[in-house]
Amino acid sequence: MRYRPTLAQLRKSFQLRTAEFLRENSLHGFNYFVDPERPTWE
Repeated sequence: MRYRPTLAQLRKSFQLRTAEFLRENSLHGFNYFVDPERPTWE
């Protein structure tokens, strides 16, 4: 049996992963890729 999630499930999963990514990549509320003050190598 193959697992085939519905479109709604895929959308929800993508939203959760995006939110998690933003949380993991922010420091003190500033996202690394948004804050121009942060060094690019960080």
